[in-house]
Amino acid sequence: MIYFFVGKSNTGKSEKAEELAMSLGSLHRLYIATMKVMDEDGERRVIKHRKQREGKGFETLEIPDSITKVIPLIKEPENTVVLLECISNLVGNKMYDDSEKVDLDEEHFAQEIVQDIKCLADSVSQLIIVSSVYEAKEDYSEETLKYIKYLDRTNEKIKEIADRVIEIK
Repeated sequence: MIYFFVGKSNTGKSEKAEELAMSLGSLHRLYIATMKVMDEDGERRVIKHRKQREGKGFETLEIPDSITKVIPLIKEPENTVVLLECISNLVGNKMYDDSEKVDLDEEHFAQEIVQDIKCLADSVSQLIIVSSVYEAKEDYSEETLKYIKYLDRTNEKIKEIADRVIEIK
């Protein structure tokens, strides 16, 4: 089962996704964090999310790129719920850390990420995914607009495979 939480930044998506993971029973809870900390703001977000998860039984793995790396580490796949946070970070990481990926059009770029998501989803009981959406603005750089375009397409492709999409306003 794939759940997909998507919405603007700072709307409580992470908290709602964690609540869902907690409500699924006594499954092993694995949290895949995709954010690369680049500055103080990033560090504050990581600290905020770690505090949010305290005492909730999540095992956290920092995996900023290939999320399928986690599959061999899962001891009881049939008894594991994975919370994957956040697709917006994963898209940015892949764009800026893998020069081959940034040359792909948004369809092929998104397809590669969705293939990894499908592999992960097939390897666990439940997969909960969190992503953000951003509004393109005229004064954004060409690179930022490309990122938004890639993220939008990736989010759309995840919606196509998700069993349940939860849009947070």
